[in-house]
Amino acid sequence: MTAIPMSLPAVVRAGEQPSAPTIARPDAASLLGLEAAALTLMANGMSGTAERLFARLADGAVDGALWEGRATLARETHRADAMAREAATPGFVPVPSAQRQPDGTPRFVLLVGESCVATREGAERFTAELGGAGVDAELRHFLDAALDGSNGFIDWQPGEGYGVLAAATAPCRPVAVVARVASEHRDGLERSIALAAAGDRVALCGADAVTLDDVVAASPAPMLHVRAGSAADVPALLATGRDAVHAGRIASVLWSVPAASGLRGTAEQVAATVLSVLGFAHFAVVAGAEGAELALFGEAPEGQTLVVSVSPAYLASQLPGH
Repeated sequence: MTAIPMSLPAVVRAGEQPSAPTIARPDAASLLGLEAAALTLMANGMSGTAERLFARLADGAVDGALWEGRATLARETHRADAMAREAATPGFVPVPSAQRQPDGTPRFVLLVGESCVATREGAERFTAELGGAGVDAELRHFLDAALDGSNGFIDWQPGEGYGVLAAATAPCRPVAVVARVASEHRDGLERSIALAAAGDRVALCGADAVTLDDVVAASPAPMLHVRAGSAADVPALLATGRDAVHAGRIASVLWSVPAASGLRGTAEQVAATVLSVLGFAHFAVVAGAEGAELALFGEAPEGQTLVVSVSPAYLASQLPGH
Protein backbone atom coordinates (compact mmCIF):
# COMPACT_ATOMS: atom_id res chain seq x y z
CA MET A 1 0.00 0.00 0.00
CA THR A 2 2.95 2.32 -0.37
CA ALA A 3 1.25 3.61 -3.53
CA ILE A 4 -1.51 5.32 -1.54
CA PRO A 5 -1.70 8.80 -3.14
CA MET A 6 -0.63 11.97 -1.41
CA SER A 7 -4.19 13.28 -1.77
CA LEU A 8 -5.17 10.59 0.73
CA PRO A 9 -3.74 10.58 4.24
CA ALA A 10 -0.43 8.75 4.48
CA VAL A 11 -0.43 5.07 5.45
CA VAL A 12 1.16 3.74 8.61
CA ARG A 13 1.83 0.09 9.37
CA ALA A 14 0.95 -1.93 12.42
CA GLY A 15 3.33 -1.36 15.30
CA GLU A 16 4.22 2.18 14.27
CA GLN A 17 3.38 4.77 16.89
CA PRO A 18 2.30 8.14 15.38
CA SER A 19 3.67 11.01 17.36
CA ALA A 20 1.24 13.19 19.32
CA PRO A 21 1.52 16.96 19.62
CA THR A 22 3.06 18.26 22.80
CA ILE A 23 0.80 20.61 24.74
CA ALA A 24 2.47 23.09 27.07
CA ARG A 25 0.71 23.33 30.43
CA PRO A 26 0.93 26.76 32.05
CA ASP A 27 1.77 27.14 35.72
CA ALA A 28 -1.59 27.38 37.51
CA ALA A 29 -0.06 29.53 40.21
CA SER A 30 0.60 32.26 37.61
CA LEU A 31 -3.07 32.69 36.69
CA LEU A 32 -3.47 36.10 38.31
CA GLY A 33 -3.15 39.75 37.40
CA LEU A 34 -2.97 40.50 33.71
CA GLU A 35 -4.83 37.39 32.58
CA ALA A 36 -7.76 38.05 34.89
CA ALA A 37 -7.88 41.68 33.78
CA ALA A 38 -7.71 40.71 30.10
CA LEU A 39 -10.51 38.17 30.43
CA THR A 40 -12.70 40.69 32.24
CA LEU A 41 -12.11 43.31 29.56
CA MET A 42 -12.85 40.85 26.76
CA ALA A 43 -16.05 39.65 28.43
CA ASN A 44 -17.23 43.26 28.58
CA GLY A 45 -16.53 43.99 24.94
CA MET A 46 -13.25 45.90 25.41
CA SER A 47 -11.39 43.57 23.08
CA GLY A 48 -8.76 46.07 21.95
CA THR A 49 -7.43 46.67 25.45
CA ALA A 50 -7.71 42.96 26.24
CA GLU A 51 -5.64 42.11 23.16
CA ARG A 52 -2.89 44.46 24.30
CA LEU A 53 -2.80 42.74 27.68
CA PHE A 54 -2.72 39.33 26.03
CA ALA A 55 0.17 40.57 23.88
CA ARG A 56 2.09 41.41 27.04
CA LEU A 57 1.40 37.91 28.33
CA ALA A 58 2.65 36.34 25.12
CA ASP A 59 5.65 38.53 24.21
CA GLY A 60 7.81 37.55 27.17
CA ALA A 61 7.03 40.49 29.44
CA VAL A 62 5.17 38.20 31.84
CA ASP A 63 6.21 34.55 31.37
CA GLY A 64 5.28 34.64 27.69
CA ALA A 65 6.05 30.98 26.99
CA LEU A 66 3.49 29.93 29.59
CA TRP A 67 0.80 32.43 28.68
CA GLU A 68 0.59 32.17 24.91
CA GLY A 69 -1.61 29.09 24.86
CA ARG A 70 -4.02 30.45 27.46
CA ALA A 71 -4.33 33.79 25.67
CA THR A 72 -5.06 32.02 22.37
CA LEU A 73 -7.67 29.81 24.01
CA ALA A 74 -9.40 32.82 25.57
CA ARG A 75 -9.50 34.67 22.26
CA GLU A 76 -10.83 31.60 20.40
CA THR A 77 -13.53 31.04 23.00
CA HIS A 78 -14.59 34.66 22.80
CA ARG A 79 -14.72 34.57 19.00
CA ALA A 80 -16.70 31.33 19.02
CA ASP A 81 -19.20 32.85 21.44
CA ALA A 82 -19.47 35.97 19.27
CA MET A 83 -20.12 33.89 16.13
CA ALA A 84 -22.75 31.87 17.96
CA ARG A 85 -24.52 35.02 19.16
CA GLU A 86 -24.47 36.44 15.62
CA ALA A 87 -25.95 33.21 14.29
CA ALA A 88 -28.73 33.13 16.88
CA THR A 89 -32.02 32.17 15.21
CA PRO A 90 -35.33 31.43 16.96
CA GLY A 91 -35.93 27.70 17.19
CA PHE A 92 -32.28 26.78 16.61
CA VAL A 93 -29.25 26.27 18.81
CA PRO A 94 -26.03 27.68 17.25
CA VAL A 95 -23.14 25.22 17.62
CA PRO A 96 -19.64 26.62 16.86
CA SER A 97 -17.50 24.07 15.06
CA ALA A 98 -14.78 22.20 16.93
CA GLN A 99 -12.66 22.73 13.81
CA ARG A 100 -11.01 26.15 13.69
CA GLN A 101 -9.64 28.60 11.16
CA PRO A 102 -5.98 29.68 11.46
CA ASP A 103 -7.12 32.81 13.34
CA GLY A 104 -8.92 30.72 15.93
CA THR A 105 -12.50 31.33 14.77
CA PRO A 106 -14.79 28.32 14.21
CA ARG A 107 -14.79 27.03 10.64
CA PHE A 108 -18.58 27.14 10.71
CA VAL A 109 -21.55 27.51 13.04
CA LEU A 110 -24.17 24.79 12.64
CA LEU A 111 -27.76 25.69 13.47
CA VAL A 112 -29.36 22.65 15.10
CA GLY A 113 -33.08 22.55 15.80
CA GLU A 114 -33.96 22.85 19.46
CA SER A 115 -36.05 19.68 19.21
CA CYS A 116 -33.02 17.76 17.92
CA VAL A 117 -30.77 18.96 20.74
CA ALA A 118 -33.47 17.93 23.22
CA THR A 119 -33.07 14.24 22.30
CA ARG A 120 -30.48 12.09 24.07
CA GLU A 121 -28.49 11.48 20.89
CA GLY A 122 -28.70 15.13 19.88
CA ALA A 123 -27.52 16.27 23.31
CA GLU A 124 -24.56 13.87 23.16
CA ARG A 125 -23.55 15.20 19.74
CA PHE A 126 -23.96 18.80 20.92
CA THR A 127 -21.70 18.10 23.90
CA ALA A 128 -19.11 16.33 21.74
CA GLU A 129 -18.88 19.31 19.40
CA LEU A 130 -18.54 21.90 22.13
CA GLY A 131 -16.37 20.02 24.59
CA GLY A 132 -14.59 17.26 22.70
CA ALA A 133 -12.97 16.37 19.39
CA GLY A 134 -16.20 17.09 17.53
CA VAL A 135 -19.00 15.05 16.00
CA ASP A 136 -17.80 12.47 13.46
CA ALA A 137 -14.20 13.50 14.19
CA GLU A 138 -12.63 10.61 12.23
CA LEU A 139 -14.71 11.46 9.17
CA ARG A 140 -13.83 15.16 9.37
CA HIS A 141 -10.11 14.48 9.81
CA PHE A 142 -10.21 12.23 6.75
CA LEU A 143 -12.04 14.82 4.65
CA ASP A 144 -9.52 17.54 5.53
CA ALA A 145 -6.71 15.28 4.35
CA ALA A 146 -8.41 13.70 1.33
CA LEU A 147 -10.37 16.52 -0.31
CA ASP A 148 -7.97 18.24 -2.71
CA GLY A 149 -10.26 20.37 -4.85
CA SER A 150 -10.47 17.82 -7.66
CA ASN A 151 -12.73 15.34 -5.87
CA GLY A 152 -16.02 15.80 -4.08
CA PHE A 153 -18.05 14.49 -1.16
CA ILE A 154 -21.50 12.94 -0.95
CA ASP A 155 -23.09 12.62 2.50
CA TRP A 156 -25.84 10.02 2.29
CA GLN A 157 -26.58 10.15 6.04
CA PRO A 158 -25.62 13.69 7.11
CA GLY A 159 -27.76 13.99 10.25
CA GLU A 160 -27.60 17.61 11.40
CA GLY A 161 -24.84 18.34 8.87
CA TYR A 162 -21.52 18.40 10.72
CA GLY A 163 -19.76 16.44 7.96
CA VAL A 164 -21.39 18.52 5.22
CA LEU A 165 -20.14 21.82 6.66
CA ALA A 166 -16.72 20.32 7.42
CA ALA A 167 -16.32 19.31 3.77
CA ALA A 168 -17.67 22.62 2.46
CA THR A 169 -15.16 24.55 4.57
CA ALA A 170 -12.22 22.18 3.98
CA PRO A 171 -8.79 23.84 3.65
CA CYS A 172 -8.58 22.93 -0.04
CA ARG A 173 -11.40 24.58 -1.96
CA PRO A 174 -13.58 24.52 -3.95
CA VAL A 175 -15.13 21.21 -2.95
CA ALA A 176 -18.35 19.93 -4.51
CA VAL A 177 -20.60 18.60 -1.73
CA VAL A 178 -23.98 16.89 -2.00
CA ALA A 179 -26.10 15.97 1.01
CA ARG A 180 -29.19 13.77 1.09
CA VAL A 181 -31.04 15.49 3.91
CA ALA A 182 -33.99 14.39 6.02
CA SER A 183 -36.77 16.97 6.24
CA GLU A 184 -36.28 17.64 9.97
CA HIS A 185 -32.71 18.82 9.38
CA ARG A 186 -33.08 20.66 6.08
CA ASP A 187 -34.03 24.14 7.34
CA GLY A 188 -31.20 24.31 9.86
CA LEU A 189 -28.65 22.99 7.37
CA GLU A 190 -29.74 25.45 4.68
CA ARG A 191 -29.36 28.33 7.15
CA SER A 192 -25.96 27.01 8.26
CA ILE A 193 -24.73 26.74 4.68
CA ALA A 194 -25.79 30.32 4.02
CA LEU A 195 -24.09 31.49 7.22
CA ALA A 196 -20.85 29.82 6.06
CA ALA A 197 -21.20 31.42 2.59
CA ALA A 198 -20.97 27.91 1.15
CA GLY A 199 -24.08 27.91 -1.02
CA ASP A 200 -22.02 27.63 -4.20
CA ARG A 201 -20.35 24.45 -2.95
CA VAL A 202 -23.24 22.48 -1.40
CA ALA A 203 -26.33 20.98 -3.02
CA LEU A 204 -29.11 19.42 -0.96
CA CYS A 205 -31.55 16.76 -2.10
CA GLY A 206 -34.43 14.98 -0.41
CA ALA A 207 -33.81 11.76 1.48
CA ASP A 208 -36.07 9.66 -0.76
CA ALA A 209 -35.79 11.43 -4.09
CA VAL A 210 -32.56 10.18 -5.66
CA THR A 211 -30.19 7.28 -6.20
CA LEU A 212 -26.44 7.37 -5.80
CA ASP A 213 -26.10 7.13 -9.58
CA ASP A 214 -28.31 10.24 -9.94
CA VAL A 215 -26.15 12.26 -7.54
CA VAL A 216 -22.83 11.15 -9.02
CA ALA A 217 -24.02 11.83 -12.57
CA ALA A 218 -24.97 15.39 -11.60
CA SER A 219 -21.71 16.15 -9.79
CA PRO A 220 -18.92 18.09 -11.54
CA ALA A 221 -16.29 16.23 -9.51
CA PRO A 222 -14.62 13.37 -11.43
CA MET A 223 -14.47 11.21 -8.30
CA LEU A 224 -16.33 11.38 -5.01
CA HIS A 225 -15.93 10.18 -1.44
CA VAL A 226 -19.29 8.86 -0.22
CA ARG A 227 -20.38 8.62 3.42
CA ALA A 228 -22.87 5.74 3.48
CA GLY A 229 -23.90 5.80 7.14
CA SER A 230 -23.68 2.57 9.13
CA ALA A 231 -22.67 -0.87 7.88
CA ALA A 232 -26.32 -1.76 7.38
CA ASP A 233 -26.67 1.13 4.92
CA VAL A 234 -23.80 0.08 2.64
CA PRO A 235 -25.42 -2.70 0.54
CA ALA A 236 -28.55 -0.66 -0.17
CA LEU A 237 -26.50 2.40 -1.12
CA LEU A 238 -24.28 0.46 -3.51
CA ALA A 239 -27.35 -1.12 -5.10
CA THR A 240 -28.39 2.37 -6.23
CA GLY A 241 -24.88 3.24 -7.45
CA ARG A 242 -23.82 0.39 -9.73
CA ASP A 243 -23.12 2.67 -12.68
CA ALA A 244 -21.02 5.05 -10.57
CA VAL A 245 -18.94 2.18 -9.18
CA HIS A 246 -18.35 0.55 -12.56
CA ALA A 247 -17.50 3.91 -14.13
CA GLY A 248 -14.81 4.48 -11.51
CA ARG A 249 -16.47 7.61 -10.07
CA ILE A 250 -16.41 6.45 -6.42
CA ALA A 251 -13.16 7.28 -4.63
CA SER A 252 -14.12 5.76 -1.29
CA VAL A 253 -17.08 4.61 0.76
CA LEU A 254 -17.07 5.80 4.38
CA TRP A 255 -19.12 3.87 6.93
CA SER A 256 -19.35 3.66 10.70
CA VAL A 257 -18.87 0.65 12.93
CA PRO A 258 -19.23 0.14 16.71
CA ALA A 259 -16.04 1.00 18.57
CA ALA A 260 -16.27 -2.16 20.65
CA SER A 261 -16.68 -4.69 17.84
CA GLY A 262 -15.22 -3.15 14.68
CA LEU A 263 -15.84 -5.42 11.68
CA ARG A 264 -16.88 -8.44 13.76
CA GLY A 265 -20.66 -7.87 13.68
CA THR A 266 -22.89 -9.51 11.08
CA ALA A 267 -23.86 -6.25 9.33
CA GLU A 268 -20.23 -5.14 9.32
CA GLN A 269 -19.05 -8.42 7.79
CA VAL A 270 -21.69 -8.18 5.07
CA ALA A 271 -20.73 -4.59 4.21
CA ALA A 272 -17.02 -5.42 4.15
CA THR A 273 -17.63 -8.45 1.94
CA VAL A 274 -19.76 -6.54 -0.56
CA LEU A 275 -17.13 -3.83 -0.86
CA SER A 276 -14.25 -6.32 -1.04
CA VAL A 277 -15.91 -8.14 -3.93
CA LEU A 278 -15.91 -4.80 -5.76
CA GLY A 279 -12.20 -4.40 -5.05
CA PHE A 280 -12.36 -1.87 -2.20
CA ALA A 281 -9.67 -2.02 0.50
CA HIS A 282 -10.59 -1.16 4.10
CA PHE A 283 -8.68 1.40 6.18
CA ALA A 284 -9.07 3.31 9.43
CA VAL A 285 -8.17 6.93 10.14
CA VAL A 286 -5.47 7.28 12.80
CA ALA A 287 -3.64 10.27 14.23
CA GLY A 288 -0.17 10.75 12.77
CA ALA A 289 2.74 13.13 13.20
CA GLU A 290 1.46 15.35 10.37
CA GLY A 291 -2.28 14.87 10.77
CA ALA A 292 -4.67 12.12 9.74
CA GLU A 293 -3.20 8.92 8.32
CA LEU A 294 -4.63 5.66 7.02
CA ALA A 295 -3.90 2.23 8.47
CA LEU A 296 -5.34 -1.09 7.31
CA PHE A 297 -8.43 -1.51 9.46
CA GLY A 298 -7.32 -4.80 10.97
CA GLU A 299 -3.96 -3.28 11.94
CA ALA A 300 -5.35 -0.06 13.42
CA PRO A 301 -5.71 0.43 17.19
CA GLU A 302 -8.92 -0.81 18.77
CA GLY A 303 -11.79 1.63 19.08
CA GLN A 304 -11.95 2.97 15.52
CA THR A 305 -15.48 3.88 14.43
CA LEU A 306 -15.01 4.80 10.75
CA VAL A 307 -14.11 2.45 7.90
CA VAL A 308 -12.60 4.10 4.81
CA SER A 309 -13.11 1.66 1.95
CA VAL A 310 -10.92 2.90 -0.90
CA SER A 311 -11.79 1.93 -4.46
CA PRO A 312 -9.34 0.37 -6.91
CA ALA A 313 -10.24 3.06 -9.45
CA TYR A 314 -9.14 5.83 -7.12
CA LEU A 315 -5.90 4.10 -6.20
CA ALA A 316 -5.14 3.46 -9.86
CA SER A 317 -5.83 7.10 -10.74
CA GLN A 318 -3.16 8.20 -8.28
CA LEU A 319 -0.36 5.94 -9.47
CA PRO A 320 2.74 7.71 -10.89
CA GLY A 321 2.42 8.40 -14.59
CA HIS A 322 -1.35 8.03 -14.66
